[in-house]
Parts: sequence; structure tokens; C-alpha cells
Amino acid sequence: MTCTTAWAEHYAFASHRSPADAQGPLRDLITAVRYVDRIEQRQGTWRIAARKLILD
Repeated sequence: MTCTTAWAEHYAFASHRSPADAQGPLRDLITAVRYVDRIEQRQGTWRIAARKLILD
């Protein structure tokens, strides 16, 4: 079986909402993230073999 590998990098924004509670009012967290993936092609199909999430 042959295996071809490659790297890919994807940029995204992640948003999280926390409800109001005893600590304070409704809160929103928005952050930029990057996914750095090692991908492999096996039998003609590309799949993520390893992923690293980086907070920017």
C-alpha cells in the first residue's frame, strides 16, 4: 500500500458564549485559531492523520 503525505494549514475564528451567572453577565469569547494538519492519502482518499490547534 502506498501512502502520500502532505501538510495543510487552516485559519478560523472560534466563538464561545457563557451565560450570565454569579460570576458576571453574559460573556462572549472570540479568538483566532489555526489548524495545522498532516494529511495522508491512502487508496485514493485524503484523511487527517494528525492535527495541532494553535490559538492566535
